[in-house]
Amino acid sequence: MNWVKVRNFIVNISDNDNYIMNTYERYAPFIILFLLFSIILILKDFIRYNSKLEKNIRLVFSFITGITISFYYIGNWLILGIDINNLPFHLCYICTILSIILALNKNKKAFNFLLVCGVIGGLSSFISIDLSLSSSYFKYYKFTLSHIAIIILPIYFIVIHNYKLKIKELLEVFIQVEILSIVAGIFNSYFKTNYFFVSFTDNFAARGSILEGLGNGYKYFINLQIVGIIYFFTIFIMLKILEFRKAKLNNYNIFIGKNDYLKKHI
Repeated sequence: MNWVKVRNFIVNISDNDNYIMNTYERYAPFIILFLLFSIILILKDFIRYNSKLEKNIRLVFSFITGITISFYYIGNWLILGIDINNLPFHLCYICTILSIILALNKNKKAFNFLLVCGVIGGLSSFISIDLSLSSSYFKYYKFTLSHIAIIILPIYFIVIHNYKLKIKELLEVFIQVEILSIVAGIFNSYFKTNYFFVSFTDNFAARGSILEGLGNGYKYFINLQIVGIIYFFTIFIMLKILEFRKAKLNNYNIFIGKNDYLKKHI
């Protein structure tokens, strides 16, 4: 076995600094997402009413995702050593761990967090993907699988298990994200890392990402907070609309039911 090739496969991103991913590498994650989403919708009843199959799907999902993430981090730590910059502290990686937990025990709190932060976070990461990633190296597959996981699993639980997000639960997630962001900001300020892309006095944590355009200095943190509030408020409005439509539909069904009862007994 050529250990140099193995080492390079685990720790490298591309063959050279000027590498730009090809069309296949760029759009393969979107194609896979579309196929998985289509399969879930088409086979939803078959999966939902076959408890053994449904459980096996979740176990296979958690196993593949867990092995991929573990192989990546343990491999990097063994080769490069544990460094302050290669810890699984980014929001998407935390969501990946939560997706494994959700797949194993159907944890509702993990679902809430994933639905709010994972779906949009995963899609945003694919849209603004690091174009220097190469499919010749493992990081491309780790990145693709982990982000597909945090997007597709909440959708799976909505379709198969009829999971829903309540407004109270949305507010809980907002508080959780705020606490994690503050902790990450303090951590980044001390160690000059970029976890959660949060920094209080500069935008160094967002360098190279789409968030870099939010400004510099304290303005960056304030604008980041505004973007987060707008995002959560948008979800809040959507939930209120869904609740209103559900209540309206329930009232309509009650009204129809009363009319049918009256027709039968008058």
